[in-house]
Amino acid sequence: MVNANYKLEFKDTGAGKLKFGLDDIDSIEDTYGICLLEYVISGKPPTAALFDLVRRRGSDIHFQTHDSGWIVFTFLNVEVRDRILGGGSYMVYEYHLFLKEMPRCFRFRDEDMNSMPLWVQIHVLPPDCWNFNILSKLACRLGNPIHMDMLTHDRKRIKYARVLIEMEASKPKLLELEIELPFEDVMIKFEYEQDIKFCDVCHRAGDASVSCVRAAHVDMVEEGLEDAGNKFRSRSRSVAWRKSNSRGRSRIGKP
Repeated sequence: MVNANYKLEFKDTGAGKLKFGLDDIDSIEDTYGICLLEYVISGKPPTAALFDLVRRRGSDIHFQTHDSGWIVFTFLNVEVRDRILGGGSYMVYEYHLFLKEMPRCFRFRDEDMNSMPLWVQIHVLPPDCWNFNILSKLACRLGNPIHMDMLTHDRKRIKYARVLIEMEASKPKLLELEIELPFEDVMIKFEYEQDIKFCDVCHRAGDASVSCVRAAHVDMVEEGLEDAGNKFRSRSRSVAWRKSNSRGRSRIGKP
């Protein structure tokens, strides 16, 4: 007998386009549990490496992988999730792991990774300016602010403030910004902990245009088949070497 929770029922939908609002959609916690979304730039680490990473971070962490490369991590409670999110960045086999909160109606597409969370160090900014208001405004000049790390909040590392910001990989990164403080103007510096390439041809983060195999197909059309074909084979060998070389690494955890 079919479980009552599995049953569907007839609905009068009419003849037009079906429209669903947020009230029709389950919450993220009802769908996945307490979770984080993760993507691995320019590769897919072995499942064994992910199991080892999870084992190192806690026994109450589980994950599911999607064919597109996205990974969903679920946690026992919010405290563990927030500790993991605030503790990055992480690496597995030399691949950067990018963690973010799961948005509503997420579709697990490659192009969804064009917007990614990046840790940014803010230098020259005085520690008495490391508050919610000032750091939020500075982060908004770079992208969508997410949160500061614990050392910044507690002023335990006075060399720089560190914030997590969701940024568009296709846009140029701001390196400095002049601000006005009560006693003087200050030129603050931004340092990005990950240098993420973006391909203008395939519109994906993680590959520069010079190493993108799909970009070579465009060259075949624009430059002629013979010359571009040699370039395509050269790029393919380069990409294959990078991937095979990375498999031999065993570095797991924080850089």
